[in-house]
Amino acid sequence: MGKDKKAVLLLNLGSPESLSDVKRFLYELFSDSEIIKIPFSVILQKPFAFFISRIRAKKSIANYEKIGGSSPLIEITKKQAKLLEKKLNKHGYSSVVLPAMKCANPRIRQSVE
Repeated sequence: MGKDKKAVLLLNLGSPESLSDVKRFLYELFSDSEIIKIPFSVILQKPFAFFISRIRAKKSIANYEKIGGSSPLIEITKKQAKLLEKKLNKHGYSSVVLPAMKCANPRIRQSVE
């Protein structure tokens, strides 16, 4: 990236990439103490996330099946990034705009690197 070029990250939680990914996504989501705060989170957050993700998975999978098997969120965010990058560059702001997801790909760390 050039010296004057700026990077912009469009941050989002993300969504499951497929029906088989729903449990993992829910586990990561509920493991985050910034999303759900529970007492004694150092000890209880991961077991809580495991339990809730198993309970919610069946209903979540059924909901994702209703909309075609996955959420359009990641693709929409990628399109927004491309459009924003084009607009910024058109107006003289040398930029690269990337999507970055907390619980899905592309991960925040991947986008930053």
